[in-house]
This record gives sequence, C-alpha cells and structure tokens, in this order.
Amino acid sequence: MKRNGFTLIELLVVMAIIAILAAMLLPALARAREQAVMSTCLSNLKQIGVAVHMYLNDYNEYWYPRWRGFTGWTPTTSWNWSSVGFLDTLTQLGYLKGKIYFTSDNPTKYSGTAPDGTPDWYVYTSTGIVNCPCIDKGQRYAEAYSYNTSQIDFGYNAKLPSVSKKLGRVTKPDTTIMFCEARYGELNFGNPTQAYNEYPSIYLPNPYYAGSQGRHMRIKLVNAVFVDGHAKAVLRQEYVDGLGYNP
Repeated sequence: MKRNGFTLIELLVVMAIIAILAAMLLPALARAREQAVMSTCLSNLKQIGVAVHMYLNDYNEYWYPRWRGFTGWTPTTSWNWSSVGFLDTLTQLGYLKGKIYFTSDNPTKYSGTAPDGTPDWYVYTSTGIVNCPCIDKGQRYAEAYSYNTSQIDFGYNAKLPSVSKKLGRVTKPDTTIMFCEARYGELNFGNPTQAYNEYPSIYLPNPYYAGSQGRHMRIKLVNAVFVDGHAKAVLRQEYVDGLGYNP
C-alpha cells in the first residue's frame, strides 16, 4: 500500500533536529549582530576622534576642558550635562552630526537647574555620531526618568587636561584613551583597580546600575578612541592603561 505524507514520529524527529540546529545557530547569530553594532559604534568613535582634531586645529591645539565651565560649583546629583560637555559642544559647533538630548528637553518630565543657573540634566538619548548603538534603546527612558540616572554613550578621560592645554602636552597620545564606551560622562578613577573593576560593567548586564542590560556581553571588549585619533576595541588591561594618563 502506497503511503502519503510523514508519520508523527518522523515529523517529531525533523522538528527535534531543527530545534537543535536553531539552538546551535542562535548564539552565533546573536554574536554576529553584536559585532555588527559594535562596528558602527567603533566608526562613530573614529569620527569623534577626527572631529576633536578638527576642533583643535581651529583652536590652536587647545583642548576643551572636561567640565563645561562651572565656576565655584560642583554638580552633586545629575551631572551628565557638564561631564559630556565636550561632545555636546562638538555637535553644537557642527564638528559632529547628531545631538545629545537631556531630560530637560522634555519639560513635562524634568526641568532642573544648578545653583549658578546652568542646567542640571540627565542624558535621555542621543542621535548621530554621538550615539552608542550598543545601548538598548528601551533602557534609556527607564534610566533617565525612573531610576534617576542615565545611560552614557561615551565617557571622556578625566585625566586629560581639565584646563586648556595644548595637544602636544599629552606625552603618550597613541596609548592614552580619549573617549570610550562608558557608564559615566567622565572617567575619573582614583587607581587602576577601580578602572579594572569598571571594565566589565560596561558590556555586561549590571543590576547595580539601574538595571542596565549591558551592551555586548558576548563580545567582552570596550570600544575606544585614543588621543592620536585611532580607534579600536580594547582589552581590559588596555582600558586600564589607556585611562592612566598622568599629565
């Protein structure tokens, strides 16, 4: 007797094989996706490096201070606005395409000011070159409005000059990190151990930091651009050494 179709056992075997293959392929596909997004992030950092050097050429090689220019006041609550001032200024002056949006850009949510009248804002989101595409977009809203903190795209090496100082004063531009993926607007670690412990919290899910979902936990690297303008994904020790510049 001629049989049409498959038996139930045959269908179950085929489904089991497909499920096994999918389980094997999904992690590889997820890693490939993270790698693609990280490549975009690295390209953004490379362009930030170029923009900084354009800025320096226009301003006689003087660095922009890491703080936005506060006088006699140090932010105590939401200091994002001040510590990402360099990137924000580069977008406002047209050196970079994109924009950093702060919570005060939505007056129905938050509109705070510092004692000297300057904004006291959290980063809400970002676009263009100043955006780190590795950040889960769904987390940004909760970070800014629910957890009273925020997801920072790129942090600035706080050990670089905090007052205007020429580029030539940076003694190791090829190994000194300028900007990198970060949790904080300025990277100011008191000792190498702090930087060493901070490194994995950038790419791994981190409940401590307002339920952050991390960035690329399958690729345990951090993207960075150095003072000389080259950009790459750095290992843990490169991250520690790159932020250890002593002017």
